[in-house]
Amino acid sequence: MAESDKSEHPGSINGRNAPAVRVYPLLGIFVWSVVLLIFFRLFNQLRPVLLGFLAAAAVASVLRPVVGILPTRHSLSGAIVGLSFLLVVAGILALLTWLLVAPVRNQMQQWPALAESLDNLLRNISDRFGLSPPVTIETIGEQIAGIFTSNGLGEIFAQTTDIVTSIGIGLVFVFLGTLYMLVENPGTLVSPVLRLLPSRFTPNAKAALADLGPRLRWWVLGTLVSMTLVGVANYIGYVIIGLQFALPLAIFGGLAEVVPIIGPLLSFLLALMVAATMDLTQIVGVVIVYLIIQILEGYVILPLVMKRAVHIPPVVTLFTIVLWGKVFGFIGVLLALPINLFLWTLLDRFVIRPNDV
Repeated sequence: MAESDKSEHPGSINGRNAPAVRVYPLLGIFVWSVVLLIFFRLFNQLRPVLLGFLAAAAVASVLRPVVGILPTRHSLSGAIVGLSFLLVVAGILALLTWLLVAPVRNQMQQWPALAESLDNLLRNISDRFGLSPPVTIETIGEQIAGIFTSNGLGEIFAQTTDIVTSIGIGLVFVFLGTLYMLVENPGTLVSPVLRLLPSRFTPNAKAALADLGPRLRWWVLGTLVSMTLVGVANYIGYVIIGLQFALPLAIFGGLAEVVPIIGPLLSFLLALMVAATMDLTQIVGVVIVYLIIQILEGYVILPLVMKRAVHIPPVVTLFTIVLWGKVFGFIGVLLALPINLFLWTLLDRFVIRPNDV
């Protein structure tokens, strides 16, 4: 009778205890396998969504403390702050456009003289390197037109239209994502993802998300401060040395701060090309302005504003900008630092400090 009872026990097989079946871990592995398969299969389609989500999270991390200050309900406060952010951005863009219209119109009236100066500069360079016939603006224009013709003007126009459309859709996505993150409780977005993780990883994931918010916040604030100060400093310096197109070049220099290392270098080269059409005084002046701003940014702006974000070595930043540009395209170049911050935060909490929670 005892033998019969043992064999009929639901937890035993032939009198021996049956091995426990862990359904939840197996379900988690299955779900994550499906998610990864879909991710790699649809990576090209998911790239804008991933980058838009990261950009929205960065903007929301800056605005979320403001939401907590307002005395209204969380959803209403989030809507007010999100809409106010949109109005501020639209106002800044309108102001920049208004500031640029008159200077650009006045400078374009001087284009014939500037074109002649560029032609003289290109001829001198051609004579120095023994180029025949000499390079001129007209020949450069013909080369560009030839490139357009060989590649198909319609195809290039279509690609440009696609890029502009993608940027427009991306901006709308970032705004809507930011508004949603501000209106909704953060736990509403995080909890479903945390449930897919094994329980032993949940504390590290929560700690990584808690670290990521402030780091993204300080990156956004630091970038905005750097763009503003560099743009103003460029304008003051260019006006002092009498450089043409001072305001457009200064605004471009400020906006170029979004892309570390490469952006300021491109801004400097553009200003140097304009200065080369004038005389040696402007060339030396542009170099001095660039060096002063780099010293100001390296020893004042970044240490004060970016100190609460992760300090990533410049050589790592440079190579990752190229890497994320290859992986994600032009938007990957703009968001190279947030991507680095996201990956570094995960590495910090899961590999470097896995038990420090």
